Amino acid sequence: MKVAELVLEYLRVILSWPFIIFIVLIYFMNSQKKAITRLIDRIKQVNFPGGSVETEKYDSELPKEVSKSVLSSNSDMTKRVELLEEDFNKFILLSLQSNKRIIDNLINAIWRKDRPRLLADIVGGETTVSLSEKEQAIKNLIDPKALEDMDYIKRVLSNKSPSREEVMQAYIKSKFLLDYLNGIATHR
Repeated sequence: MKVAELVLEYLRVILSWPFIIFIVLIYFMNSQKKAITRLIDRIKQVNFPGGSVETEKYDSELPKEVSKSVLSSNSDMTKRVELLEEDFNKFILLSLQSNKRIIDNLINAIWRKDRPRLLADIVGGETTVSLSEKEQAIKNLIDPKALEDMDYIKRVLSNKSPSREEVMQAYIKSKFLLDYLNGIATHR
């Protein structure tokens, strides 16, 4: 009998009007979450008996004067981007030329270290040797892939108007060559 009374008491609580309204309110809030969120976002001010609260709203629209100036300066922005890209290409090309000079200096350093042995490889054993002859003489010391990369860099630099991709690829190859040749020059 006590169990039946306990179940009856639970049913009275569950079927009471405050509990049913609470369940309906939770269901309504879950089903209309987006609409309620938009409604709350539109509230600018809430007044209480003790004061009021104002909400700040982020205005995502530009004023008409600003949007017109942005549209009119679009062509100016395009020119600036083109100038920036041109400057970047010049910078990479100058960096590549600088790296090529350092590579030439490293080849000379390798040449100076192994000069007696390498002079025997050159016919006649001349004392004044061009850089290309030095490169040929030290080709046994350098990896064939490094020699190919050196030739690629020379081709890109001798081209009057190399593409950006060629210059970037040559620049990357020059950075690897610098590390590689520096290792040979310091460890021989």
